[in-house]
Amino acid sequence: MKLGEASLNQELGPQTYTDQLERTRWGQYLTQVEEHVLTAALDLLGEPGSALEMGCASGRWSSRLVERGWKVTCVDIEESALQICQQRIPSANCILARPNDRTIPSPDRAFKLILCIEVEAVLHSDWFLDEAHRVLVDGGCVISTMTNRSSVRALPHQFLEGWRANSQRFRPGPPSYKTSYRAWRQTLLRKGFTTVGAQGCCWFPFQRNSNSVLVKLVTQFEKALGLRRLTGFSPWIVSAAQKTL
Repeated sequence: MKLGEASLNQELGPQTYTDQLERTRWGQYLTQVEEHVLTAALDLLGEPGSALEMGCASGRWSSRLVERGWKVTCVDIEESALQICQQRIPSANCILARPNDRTIPSPDRAFKLILCIEVEAVLHSDWFLDEAHRVLVDGGCVISTMTNRSSVRALPHQFLEGWRANSQRFRPGPPSYKTSYRAWRQTLLRKGFTTVGAQGCCWFPFQRNSNSVLVKLVTQFEKALGLRRLTGFSPWIVSAAQKTL
């Protein structure tokens, strides 16, 4: 089975919130963009090897890698999600992490690929890139998603976050629009990585769980205008960074 052929409507037993998001129209669109970058990275890496998925949830990306012949290690802080992941991918090495962990549970140079997709709390931590560099083989890749502080959606988002912060009902979520993509690329270079592929996305103001019938129309418009190439201003960026040092 090729990457991405698994049906989004297939019943896989217990579901996580991430599974539900993936089945929305916006979720399917975002998955396609993420898959595009991942597929290019897999072509670059060549033969399958060992991969690590940080914040794996039910293992939606690890399952795709296993279909391609990869061995996977799946890490998450949610025990219930990790149990679903283990059920779906019996061959996976599933590891329960703690929210305050500051290391990747692995020896040096153990992985050829690390996925940190839609897990910004880990991606922008002060330890992740150092640890990713440690556990990757030379030439290995990190696939990640981030929100871009220099994007057209950042300012209204920050305004809403400030307004919500004054509400007693507000519950802080994961960090969003924490840094610009330009600053992030500079950080990658300092940490021994080079960006080898990137796609911008999410230019239009839909929520992550949107199932609007307009999603297909506006995302086709986004692609036709070439907005995905404007990573410096894209609200979300999916990128591949290769270990070079």
